[in-house]
Amino acid sequence: MDLWLNIILIVGPLLLGTYLSTLNIPVMPKIFGWIVCLFISVCGVYKAKKQMKEQERQNQTEEYYRQLLEKQELYRIGLPTPYINGLGENPLLKHFFNKAQRYAEECKFKQAIEEFKNAYLIHRQQKKTKLLLISS
Repeated sequence: MDLWLNIILIVGPLLLGTYLSTLNIPVMPKIFGWIVCLFISVCGVYKAKKQMKEQERQNQTEEYYRQLLEKQELYRIGLPTPYINGLGENPLLKHFFNKAQRYAEECKFKQAIEEFKNAYLIHRQQKKTKLLLISS
C-alpha cells in the first residue's frame, strides 16, 4: 500500500505538470505549476527514502533482538559464554548444526538426525519470520 502511495506521490505531480503544459494558458502559471509539481515529487522521493531507512533500521533492531533471544536460550541450556559468542549470527541454528555434526562423527546417527531436524526447523522458522517482516 505504501509503495503505491509513494509512486502516486512521485509520478502524479509530474503527470499533472505535463498536463498543465498542454493547456492553453499563459507561460507564468505553467512555470509556477511545474515548480509546485516538482516540489511535491521531490518531497515524495524524500518521504520514500525516509521510510526505507526506517524500515531497514527496524529490521536491524528486530534481528539484533532475535539473536539476543537465541543467545539467551543457549545460556539457559548451560553452554559457556565463549562458545556462544563464537557462533556468530544465528547462534541457535549453528549450535544444533554443530551438535549434529559431532553426533555424526561419533556414528550416533539417530541423535545426529534429530539435531539436524532441530537445525532445519529453526532455519525454517527464521526464514518464515524474515518473510513476514519483508511483507509487512
